[in-house]
Amino acid sequence: MADEEKQKELQQKYMEFQMLDQQIKQLQKQLQLIDAQMQELNNTEAAIDDLGKVKPGTGFLAPIASGIFVKGKLEENKDLVINVGSNVTVSKTSSEVKNMLKAQLKELQTIQENTKIQFQALVEKAAKLEEELQKLIE
Repeated sequence: MADEEKQKELQQKYMEFQMLDQQIKQLQKQLQLIDAQMQELNNTEAAIDDLGKVKPGTGFLAPIASGIFVKGKLEENKDLVINVGSNVTVSKTSSEVKNMLKAQLKELQTIQENTKIQFQALVEKAAKLEEELQKLIE
């Protein structure tokens, strides 16, 4: 192979490797966001469980801004009010909300698994490309 052709192939493979590296980094960020969303759903479910143990009439502090709270009293702990979009809210029982959260968690798990599969495929492709680059450099 002529030096010029080898250099051109090396540059092309290096550019492809850089693109794969960027895609891998993007998928890593997506996986981190998915993990954070899953953790938030789990925390919300735990909070709903904890709320069910609180007696009506119990005082609490509700955040209205960072470090700013308003005092309140729990009137009842069986129904929750959920924002369904466009400033529209609906009342749901704790179990209905937990079922909704479980469905969201299941959906996120599916997305996470698909993303992991894509991630692994890109990593394998990048490793193969790296080997090819090493052979061209030698």
